[in-house]
Amino acid sequence: MDEQIAGLKVHAHGTTGSPILLIAGPPLGAVVFEHVQRRMAPRKSIAVELVGIPSSEATLAGLSAKMDQVVQATQASAVVAHGLAVPVAMRTKGVRVYVSNGPLRAPDAGLRGLASAGQSTLAQLIMQPALARRWMASSAGLRRAVVNPYVMDRDTVVRLSAAVLESPETRATASAWIRACSADVDQDWAVDMSEVFGIWGDSDPLYPLAQLRSALAGPGANLPSVIPGGRNMHLVERPWELADRVMERELALAAT
Repeated sequence: MDEQIAGLKVHAHGTTGSPILLIAGPPLGAVVFEHVQRRMAPRKSIAVELVGIPSSEATLAGLSAKMDQVVQATQASAVVAHGLAVPVAMRTKGVRVYVSNGPLRAPDAGLRGLASAGQSTLAQLIMQPALARRWMASSAGLRRAVVNPYVMDRDTVVRLSAAVLESPETRATASAWIRACSADVDQDWAVDMSEVFGIWGDSDPLYPLAQLRSALAGPGANLPSVIPGGRNMHLVERPWELADRVMERELALAAT
């Protein structure tokens, strides 16, 4: 079922246990987690979209506050974040946090370059769905984020990006968040480091495994769970990897 919580559109699946929130950042909608959610069932999961709110709220502080509201409303026990949702998850309070192939310190060089090119350039890409989808479906876009480029055909790209590109409001939110995220996101994290678990594709040219090891090194940090050969979009190519690793950890924690 689909509904809204704290102004964010959510997609629930499964019926048992405390909910696990799954959040994806632009240019991807919550549908990117559809097969992950099916694999997690019957455990209840709720996929959250970080678009559709006023652009003024599409900041690190604003989106983190929204996620805190979603956690409180759903009584979720864990958050799983991918891509540009990772900085938001790292500041969501009162939950276990699973992070996967996204910016822990700073966004990838391509995103920083896009944002630094100016608001008009970014808007030209994001605010024109046909242009954005053509770029994402190209060898310079999401095809770089998978092992098999045919996984990211045009129909798949359209489906994965529909929620972000469907309206002027969602496109404006995405554009604002990409601009905000292009700044340094290495601020104080709200979560206990012992509650953070990295599940990482080790062949990601955008966010290498070394960045995760560096960012999450130190007292109380957990060793990463590595997906051999996984690229940035492993959750689309190999959704069972992310789902199974989250559920294995959740079951292990429940048994202690």
